[in-house]
Amino acid sequence: MTYDASLRTAFKFTGYSSMAASSITVTNNGHTVQMSISDAEIGNIHMTGGGLTGQYNALQLHFHWGPNDDEGSEHTFRGHQFPLEIDDHDQDNSAIAPLITKLADIPYNGDSRVLDLDFSALMPATSTDFYRYNGSLTTPKCNEAVVWTIFEHKNLISSKQVYNYICVYFNTLVGFHRQIQYLFQ
Repeated sequence: MTYDASLRTAFKFTGYSSMAASSITVTNNGHTVQMSISDAEIGNIHMTGGGLTGQYNALQLHFHWGPNDDEGSEHTFRGHQFPLEIDDHDQDNSAIAPLITKLADIPYNGDSRVLDLDFSALMPATSTDFYRYNGSLTTPKCNEAVVWTIFEHKNLISSKQVYNYICVYFNTLVGFHRQIQYLFQ
């Protein structure tokens, strides 16, 4: 790993705190839970900085998880794997609570609901400390065309919240994560 001082510029997240309740839809698409930004908001919700060139518009995000608190993320951080790409913690994360609650409303493939969520609360508190590497998509065709950014400071989620997530999808979606792929192999 090589340190690059030119990357040490903060990300700027625009529109993340002002998302209207109608701008995020959460959907069970049969293999994961996906949060999508409404077409009307595309371009209004974006990020810049962080050593990236240009503006990156938010379109959607989806989750990868495993069957417990010890696995699920598709990245490792200092040799440790996390559930839902975020760390477990003793206290519930109130920022993600609306999503965890909404999961019970979308148990089946094709179910979709509007989600009222302050998305900015899910962004890292410090956006200047991160790691970057070139990699691949984590779903087929797994094209090697992604610039990954992994933030040093993780958002936390309680074991209870991970358990609630797993319980809703235990029989249909559990274990949606690709095994760790080592760089250049």
